[in-house]
Amino acid sequence: MRVLMSAYACQPGLGSEHYVGHHWVKQAARRHEVIVLTDARNRDAIGRHDYGRNVRFEFVEGLSSEIRGGRQFRDWRGREWLGYYRFLLKSYVRARDLLRKPGFDVSHVVTWANFRWPNLLALLPRPSILGPVGGGDEYPTGFERSLYERARSASIRLSRIDPVLRLTLRRTSVILAANANTARALPASVLSRVRIAHAGIDVGEFDAWRREERVGPFQIMWVGLLIPRKGLDLLLEAVARVHECLGEGFRVVVFGDGPEGPRLRAQAEALGVWQHIDWRGWVSREDVLRGYRQTDALFFTSLRETMPMTVLEGMLAGLPVVCLGHTGQGEMITRESGIPIRAGGRGEVVDDLASALRDLAGSPDLRRSLGDKARRRATELYGWNSCGDAMDGLYREVVSTRGKGSDDAARETGTVV
Repeated sequence: MRVLMSAYACQPGLGSEHYVGHHWVKQAARRHEVIVLTDARNRDAIGRHDYGRNVRFEFVEGLSSEIRGGRQFRDWRGREWLGYYRFLLKSYVRARDLLRKPGFDVSHVVTWANFRWPNLLALLPRPSILGPVGGGDEYPTGFERSLYERARSASIRLSRIDPVLRLTLRRTSVILAANANTARALPASVLSRVRIAHAGIDVGEFDAWRREERVGPFQIMWVGLLIPRKGLDLLLEAVARVHECLGEGFRVVVFGDGPEGPRLRAQAEALGVWQHIDWRGWVSREDVLRGYRQTDALFFTSLRETMPMTVLEGMLAGLPVVCLGHTGQGEMITRESGIPIRAGGRGEVVDDLASALRDLAGSPDLRRSLGDKARRRATELYGWNSCGDAMDGLYREVVSTRGKGSDDAARETGTVV
């Protein structure tokens, strides 16, 4: 079978969307010929990696040099969105050419993983798969939302009546929602084509790990961009409530940086917990993986996420993970494998984070039990090979339904959420 895959973000060695795009390409190539439409900026990184003889890349210019350098597009996010729309349009034109030579049996859009972008490949006369995608996640109701978050919530609701989006979703054979929030956000008219699915993680990176009991004061880690959505300020407030009982040696190791960095550092000083925070800034992926070995627990305080890879990494590293029981991370962590915190109001969340700090600091046995079960859960449910096997079955399923009426095909390939 020949698969046309759209992976705007696809760079080996990077995290987030690039990590997902890279691994979906590798999984599809295990059994099929794969033609990958990807952004031209990925060319050099892809050229340094051996994807094997089953993979052919088609580089499409999305964020052009004119857009990148234009003064009229100061906001980086606005530039990237414009670049992605350009990529979608040019990819559609390229895909039409590929229909003739060499041709393909099914198209699959994997990144960007957001259902609110129109899947133009679904307009071509071939079965099409979208996802797993997010885009339906929102802040917990008890938290104040920025202007951006309010606009984003409005866009989720407006997407249900976007005519272009509705058209492409109706033409998509199967829509894979990465979590239940996204499934519920999709237009009711396409729910018969929706399934819950997720991306995976490279279990092999952690196969050789054998965690040993740490010697020394209790230490936790936090990984992410320093932006409001990631919620590091919640953890700083929690640390301020309990740091005296955790001892002078207690440390929070923060991997990451961002525009909120100066404000968060000032907050740590104002709360009197500066001496407990180890600000590492931007580091390599290898440094983060090494950090998992040198800590006792992972605290993940983001207010909304589709499927955070940081949580999966912490689970595979055998760490107890503390996170909000909300959106994607809330579906990944159970009470047997971590500490999911109820996404109530701000004060309640801070109280529960402080309680989790005390409980984990005081009980190595609890840390070991939660960490062992977290590793087992991540290995069994989230390995990339398992995800690839399931996707291979889906490819064969949607191709076999080609030629049937669209309603009949939807009934065979979809599950009502």
